[in-house]
Amino acid sequence: MGLEEIVSSLDDSKFILELPDGISSGFYLNFIRVENFDSLFRKTHKEFNKTKSLTTQKKILNEELKVYRALVKYLKRIISGIDKGAIKIVLYFKPNSKTHIESFLTDFLKLSIELSFEEKIKIQTLKKLKEQLKESNQAIFELENYSFSTYKYEDFLGSNFYLRFPKESIIYKEINISNTRYGSSILYKDDSQKKDTNDLLNILAFLQAYPNFILTNNKYYNEKLSIIYHQFDILDLLTLTSKRFFNNPKGEFRSLSTPILRLYKKTNFTILPNIQMPELLNLYHSSLKQIEPLPRCVFLFRIVEYGKNYHYQQLFKPNNIELKDVIEYYYEEVIKHKFIPLYFLDYGSNMNSKTGVMTKKRKTQYRNLIVELKKKSKELIKYWSNHNYLQSKSLGQIIYNTGRNTVAHGGNGNQNINYDYDNKYKHINDVNVFLELIARYLVEIHNPELKNIVHRQKTIYEQNCSHLKIMKDRLPVNEI
Repeated sequence: MGLEEIVSSLDDSKFILELPDGISSGFYLNFIRVENFDSLFRKTHKEFNKTKSLTTQKKILNEELKVYRALVKYLKRIISGIDKGAIKIVLYFKPNSKTHIESFLTDFLKLSIELSFEEKIKIQTLKKLKEQLKESNQAIFELENYSFSTYKYEDFLGSNFYLRFPKESIIYKEINISNTRYGSSILYKDDSQKKDTNDLLNILAFLQAYPNFILTNNKYYNEKLSIIYHQFDILDLLTLTSKRFFNNPKGEFRSLSTPILRLYKKTNFTILPNIQMPELLNLYHSSLKQIEPLPRCVFLFRIVEYGKNYHYQQLFKPNNIELKDVIEYYYEEVIKHKFIPLYFLDYGSNMNSKTGVMTKKRKTQYRNLIVELKKKSKELIKYWSNHNYLQSKSLGQIIYNTGRNTVAHGGNGNQNINYDYDNKYKHINDVNVFLELIARYLVEIHNPELKNIVHRQKTIYEQNCSHLKIMKDRLPVNEI
C-alpha cells in the first residue's frame, strides 16, 4: 500500500495490542509502537541503498519525510485520544500470560501494584508512543534541515572519547557527531569541512576538559595516543597543589563529569554555536594534550600571549604592553566572571595506595572545579605573600617569570624549572591554576553563546549519576 492508502485505513477509534504467548508477552510491552508505516520505511531504505546518485537519494529522503509527517499526525491523535479516554486500548493475549504481563508491569517497570491492570497498560502504552513521537519528530527535524544519510565522509574518535548519553547527537555547521556501535563518529560532506571538524573537536575538548583525536589508519599510533591522553586529569590542578602529595599514600577518589548539554527543542540534538577566535580553542585543546604540569604550563601560557595580542591590545591599545600587567588584568576579570560549570564527583573517600583500603571521609557530592580553582587561587596569593622570595613579587611577575621564563626557556641556569617534585613541580602546578582560569575565561568571553548549551544546575548531574547514591550509602563517614 502507498502512503495515502495507509493513512485512509488508520482506525482512530481503538489501538490494538496483540501480545505473544508466555513470558515474552510481558517483554513485548517494552516495544509498543505504531507499525502501520513500517513497510514504507523499509521500501525507502532499500531504494536509498540501491542508488549512488545524490539527486535520487534526496528525492527518496523527501518521500521518507512525508511518511514521518503522516506518522507524527497519527501518533498525536492516538496519544491524545488514549490520554483522554476517547480511544480504547484493545489488548489481545492468552489468559495464562496475564501473570507474566502483571509481573513485567510491576517488577520490571516498577508501576504501582495499586493501579489496575488496565491503568498500567495505558501508562506503558502512552510512554512508548510518546518515545516514538519524539524519535519521529527528531527524524523530521534532521530530514528538513540536514541530509546526514547522504554524507560520504565518516571518521571515528579515539577510544577514550564518548558522549554522555547513548542517543545524544551534536551538530556543528552541518557536521554531526554521535554514538554508533563502533564508537563515536563524525559525519561530514567533504574535505572542505575539515577545518570545521577540527573546530568541533576543540569545542568538545573545551567543554569536557579532556583531549580527543580522530583515529588514524595506524592502529599502533591510535593505541599509543589513547594511552597517553587517558592519563590526562584536569583535577591534578587541585591534587598537585598539596606539598604532601608525593609523600602521602592516600589518594582522593574523585572523577570529572562530562557536561550535560541542552537539547534543541524536542530532539536529541545539541546544536553548537559558531565559534569566534577558533585559534583560542585550538591552543586550549593543545594544552589538554600535555599530561604533566611543566609542558602544560608552556601551552597554557601561549593562550595568555594570544589574548594579549588579539584581545587586550585591541581593547586598551596601550603604547607599551607588559605581560605581567595583562595577567593581572585577566585575573581580576576571572574572579568576577561567571564561568560555565565544570563538575566533578567527589566520592568522599580516600584510597590508601599501600593497604588498598578506602576510607570514607567526606560527603559524596558534586563540586564545581572552577569554584574550587578560584578558591585555590586566592589561597595561593595569600601563601605567596608570605613566601621568603615571592612576597616581593607581584602576581603578574610570578606567573610571567614561571610560565614564560623559567619553564619555556633554558638559559636561566639553576633557576630553570625542573622536575623537583616536592618544590618546583608543585609551583608550576600552582601557576597553572591561574593560567587555566585565564585560558577558559578568554574562550568564554569570545564565545558567550557556549554557556547557553550547558546545563548549570547541579541537581541535573545528580539525577543522572548512577554512582552517587551507591557511594553515599557504601561507607560511614570516619573523621580522621
